[in-house]
Amino acid sequence: MPQRTPTTSPAPRRSTRSASPGRSPKRANRVIERSTAFVDPDTRHDMIAKAAYYRAAGRGFAPGNDLEDWLIAEQEIDARLLT
Repeated sequence: MPQRTPTTSPAPRRSTRSASPGRSPKRANRVIERSTAFVDPDTRHDMIAKAAYYRAAGRGFAPGNDLEDWLIAEQEIDARLLT
């Protein structure tokens, strides 16, 4: 009976593009893992809500800026969590 030779499939291609400018994909993944490893999502949400509240209070609770307050608070909290 003839002996079979194992067949090899071609190696998977790797993308030459990075996940974001200036960062390798591994580095980008590590940052995401680090930010979620220490603070659970509910705590992060509460921190963002408080920061957004204080931003709104600082402007006298003028209507129409709630989304902007939230997004800026989210950036600030995420920046603090990553340091």
